[in-house]
Amino acid sequence: MARLIQKTGFIGRKSAGGYMKYIATREGVEVLTGKGPATEKQTEMVAKLLKDFPDMRDSFEYEDYKQAPTLHTASALISAALDSHMQNLQSENGYLRYIATRPGAEKHGAHGLFGREENADLNTAMHDLTLHDGNVWTIIYSLHREDAERLGYNNAAAWRKLLVSQQNKFAEAFHIPASALHWYAAYHDADTHPHIHMMVWSDNPKEGFLTKDGIAAMRSKLTNAIFRDEMQQIYERKDVAYSDLVEAAQNAMR
Repeated sequence: MARLIQKTGFIGRKSAGGYMKYIATREGVEVLTGKGPATEKQTEMVAKLLKDFPDMRDSFEYEDYKQAPTLHTASALISAALDSHMQNLQSENGYLRYIATRPGAEKHGAHGLFGREENADLNTAMHDLTLHDGNVWTIIYSLHREDAERLGYNNAAAWRKLLVSQQNKFAEAFHIPASALHWYAAYHDADTHPHIHMMVWSDNPKEGFLTKDGIAAMRSKLTNAIFRDEMQQIYERKDVAYSDLVEAAQNAMR
């Protein structure tokens, strides 16, 4: 079974000055095509990003790059690293606007932001975030392209339906009352690993915290929900195989 990975981050309020050069220096950032070897500049940038953001070693893009360090896998890894850590490079409002309007986001009109409501209002969400003076968490869920296509998670509507169905579980994981939970997300139709960005916070700035157990619980709930039908088919095949085995054993004993 393919993996579903989760990256969780906390948005800080400090300036990210030095890292902004990654955004300003665009060479190697846009995803390139081609099976030729990664350029020297790409290799240098990958090394820098892996040093600054070691969690990228757990990403699908890094696995692809290790297997074949090409123009395409290098640029995909660089783009994913910046995408995954944009919350460290921008303000909360900047990050919300980024996930809603960036190239690759599935948009409905001017942006692709959604939440409890199917077509969330970006300006309202940014206003709410501006007034919030507590913790804000960011989450990225990513799938292999073949799994997203096979399971139907290749569009924003499917992801929104999933997140709405699991929002009470998110509240439990973050130790936030369900009635106080705020969340917004956007679906990014990335080339090989489509994913969603999500932001979570509470009405009460003093509420909410996230533990490793909470992260594991969220991962488990979403994994089970996404792969439910596929897992059910596996269980049914196992039941049939077990029944056939018991019947064959009984026949042999008779």
